[in-house]
Amino acid sequence: MPAPKILIVEDDLNLSSLLKTTFERDGFEVIQAFDGAEAYSSLTSMKTPPNIILLDIVMPTMNGFEFMDKLRTTASDYSQLPVMALTSLAQKEDFEKMMSKGTVAYLIKSDYEPHQILGKVKDMLRRLA
Repeated sequence: MPAPKILIVEDDLNLSSLLKTTFERDGFEVIQAFDGAEAYSSLTSMKTPPNIILLDIVMPTMNGFEFMDKLRTTASDYSQLPVMALTSLAQKEDFEKMMSKGTVAYLIKSDYEPHQILGKVKDMLRRLA
């Protein structure tokens, strides 16, 4: 069975690096992007899509909301990819807005350590299998 593939979209270089290491140690193939535009470009050029996307919301160039709009409306091959939001935005309105765009989970960064985020992603992949 091939390693699960995750696209981590996070503009905080330290957090992105920490998440990459955490997921790779658990056997994931990790692709990193540092904003929504880079993530979309990377995604559409992949031969095989990731199993899941971990997406920040507040980023330069294209934020998470804009990425979800583009993913769900213009990337028909990827419109059903599971996306988990990982963000500092803790307002109910942000949660509702992101969930309405089709994310499968909404995680607040300050509530989780990287190994806990890994656990949440693995749980989600099991549920979606």
